[in-house]
Amino acid sequence: MPPTKEMAFRLAYVLYKAGGQLSLDRAVELMGEYFLLSDESLGDYDLSGNPKWTNAVQWARQFLNSGGFLEPVEVSGSGNWRLSKAGRDLGRWAEVFYENRRTDLPPWVADFLGPIRKRIRGFVRGTNSIQLSDAELCRWLDLCYRFEMWSQGAKVFRRILKDNVPEDMYQVAERQARICEHRGNESKASDAEDGARDKRRHQWGDIDIHDIL
Repeated sequence: MPPTKEMAFRLAYVLYKAGGQLSLDRAVELMGEYFLLSDESLGDYDLSGNPKWTNAVQWARQFLNSGGFLEPVEVSGSGNWRLSKAGRDLGRWAEVFYENRRTDLPPWVADFLGPIRKRIRGFVRGTNSIQLSDAELCRWLDLCYRFEMWSQGAKVFRRILKDNVPEDMYQVAERQARICEHRGNESKASDAEDGARDKRRHQWGDIDIHDIL
């Protein structure tokens, strides 16, 4: 499952785009569409017989509620989730991120996306063993592209199997991966140049110019 914080951020967006309020069932459905869940995943149950995805969305809802981003049930009504004023502010920033593709977010907003960035880095390094669908990898690549995580984006793309995702999705991923690869190489070249410059500065730093002339 995606990190709860990222899911909470997306839930704020989904609620905001729906006018600020949704029923539990509709919120679960729309969240599943964004995270590209298959019908099989949506119908997956835990050992107690509870739907895993619905539980995950409920945790995201609880996170928003504990942060004051949702109205109390006395206001929203039983079975409905309604954004508070703070929640609408978060939803507007989520819209900026998801639709305008801006990443210059205030720290309190960017904090919602911190766990997914950490998760991507761990996945690329091999320090976690998350099993992801190829569609989810495409979503991760898009996040790498937007957050300028160039090397991670290029490595995520290499895990994507072309035949397992729609052609248009793969074409977008392929274009983003080429840019990630190019920007990553530029960054490496720049770092190497800076390193060489620092080395020369260190070598010549203790020499008096009069010793040369």
